[in-house]
Amino acid sequence: MHSNVGVSVADLAAMQTNATDWIISNLLPRQNLMILAGEPKRSCKSWLVLNLAWDLSEAKPVWNVEHSKRGGVFSVSKPMRSLYFAQEDSLADAKMRIDAMIQAGRAPTKDVFIYPKDPALTLSTPEGVERICEIANDFAPLDVLIFDPLRNCHTGDENDSAAVARILRSTACLQQTLNCSVILVHHERKPSRDSRAREDRTSPYALRGSTALYGGADAIVMAVACPMRANAPNEHRLSLSFTVKRAPSLAAVNLNVDTSSGSVSFAGFGLGRARDSETCHN
Repeated sequence: MHSNVGVSVADLAAMQTNATDWIISNLLPRQNLMILAGEPKRSCKSWLVLNLAWDLSEAKPVWNVEHSKRGGVFSVSKPMRSLYFAQEDSLADAKMRIDAMIQAGRAPTKDVFIYPKDPALTLSTPEGVERICEIANDFAPLDVLIFDPLRNCHTGDENDSAAVARILRSTACLQQTLNCSVILVHHERKPSRDSRAREDRTSPYALRGSTALYGGADAIVMAVACPMRANAPNEHRLSLSFTVKRAPSLAAVNLNVDTSSGSVSFAGFGLGRARDSETCHN
């Protein structure tokens, strides 16, 4: 039965369904939208998504997150192919990242494709989406499209719910047309100037722009940077908090990111949304 054909409630209740087709188990099913957000620079979002794509290509648990008894939390069932639209990087910039990761021990992969910055790639116009589809078809079949950052992939006002709705329709179109999932790399809101106002930076409501973006995402990952050690400027500790709509709730995860090598390592589970950034080091 075609997925876009309407059916009665009775027929829908009787329909046999297949098991969830997970891109990343417990986090991202196929034809879903995930947003990875955090502060500019400090939250190492580009390193995170590049490692994510590389892990998918090797069918390894994403970010090496493992439970002592249940194994990989974000397991991958088979090698997956990703197309990474690096909208802030030239090919030379991307090569620097890749070279650093290979020198640190990652094996080169042919299932992660990098497309350098291109102002014609926009999720807010039909022409831009058509261009994205043309490029994606050159690398098909694909499992994941990554847009980094979202701000360089549209021309509208992020605070305008109608403009955000156009972006969400475009991502839904890409998911269905290419039978893949989409990951948007985004920024959080600027902190309030009122020092008395304590904002929860792990909440999906901290996403920059219209709340329609939160409403349209199937999974949201908020990356919060913890204080760095003064004598280790390349080492970053991150706390990742998750909001998922297609899976059970997830505990916060701590990761270490080395920006000199691009390596990401699992540093234990956190305490959830209510955590202060200082507790990331415990």
